[in-house]
Amino acid sequence: MLSIRNFQAEDFDEYASWFLDEQLNKALGPAPDSVWLEHVLHDGEGCELTVIKDSVTVAVVGIHYHIPSLPFQTITDFAIKPELRRTGLGSKVLEAVIKHFELDWSIDWQCFVDKNNEAALAFFTNNGWERYQHPDSDGMIRCTFAG
Repeated sequence: MLSIRNFQAEDFDEYASWFLDEQLNKALGPAPDSVWLEHVLHDGEGCELTVIKDSVTVAVVGIHYHIPSLPFQTITDFAIKPELRRTGLGSKVLEAVIKHFELDWSIDWQCFVDKNNEAALAFFTNNGWERYQHPDSDGMIRCTFAG
């Protein structure tokens, strides 16, 4: 069973160590620093979530809350502990995060994935997210999910 809570300062060292993994660092790097930590601990426009299984941090997921002019919850970052990739855990984490916000089911979800990150694009589309084919000016492809 997965539990979800807001990211805490004591989660930082574990999470930062994941960026030693070349694939994760390439997708989400550079590694988080003290400025990043202060931001996620005090951000009122979103949250960073720590996902725990059997007392072990297995994922960290960033969310930007919807606003009236943009009715989407936005996944800003999605990281699975590197040694747990390709185990099916990511799909369970994604489902748990969406259920965590189940009071907002009327709100749709979106994320932006680098056009060169085929693994992440495949992950989201395999989990029922719709992929838009054309990247924006930053080279990001938008994926959406109707809640």
